[in-house]
Amino acid sequence: MGCDQGTKAIATAHLRNAEPRRLLGGTLELYHAENVGGFLGLGDRLPPPLRRAIFVGGVGALLVILLRLALADRTGSWVRLAAVASILGGGAGNLVDRVALGHVRDFAVLHAGPLHTGVFNLADVAVMAGCVMLAFGGGRRAPDAREHRHG
Repeated sequence: MGCDQGTKAIATAHLRNAEPRRLLGGTLELYHAENVGGFLGLGDRLPPPLRRAIFVGGVGALLVILLRLALADRTGSWVRLAAVASILGGGAGNLVDRVALGHVRDFAVLHAGPLHTGVFNLADVAVMAGCVMLAFGGGRRAPDAREHRHG
């Protein structure tokens, strides 16, 4: 969460009221954006009290539930632990923005020819990385020490 807040502070300081910056041959575009909605701006036109209830109260509750489930998990899966930590850290980073500022600070877009992502931040990367880890390896158990004995 600290890295996320740090990158958002740097991006805000250097990109607010500035022209977008293109790096890596135009593959990475940096600019300041304030997202009052959720993923890709979803819900940005909801009335502010409802938006706050969903994106602060609802997301906060989901993070608490995820933390409780993670603490109760006894599978011993390091991949699952890293995935959940990544999701929790990213979710908390964006939640801090919503509580303190009323919006999430976004600043990066990736371009690949005519294709591009929505504007995002490091917290979004952490959440997506955690989801990918869960999807592709989060269900594996840690190997039992007895399975590694050589006889």
